[in-house]
Amino acid sequence: MQYAMTERVAFAKIMFFDSNPTGRILTRFSKDMGVIDNIFAMLLPVILYGILRASSVAIMLCFVNPWMILPIFAAIVFFSWIVKTASIGMTEAQRFDSIFRGPIHQIFTQVVTGLVTVRAYKKMPFFEAKF
Repeated sequence: MQYAMTERVAFAKIMFFDSNPTGRILTRFSKDMGVIDNIFAMLLPVILYGILRASSVAIMLCFVNPWMILPIFAAIVFFSWIVKTASIGMTEAQRFDSIFRGPIHQIFTQVVTGLVTVRAYKKMPFFEAKF
């Protein structure tokens, strides 16, 4: 997924860069990689253990009592509906996070890019106040 996103940004039209600040784009890439590197690596064994344990218990319940197939199927449908509904809210929350952090990264990128010019014209107090 990260490769596809990088490819789309690399081949995006100029209008994309005019409407999205550099900080927002950088925030999106750094945030995704941070989540994958830090959180996902720690949670993967816990998630796999939970899924395997729940599925083995469900299979054993179906062998012991075949009538348990109906409530287990209903639970699977209900949980898939919850995941589908919650993903909309999570996507919006990530979008708001990018919107609010984007200007900070935009200013930081501008300062790092033009640091020599900022120091030459002694404009550090201006950027410190704006930051």
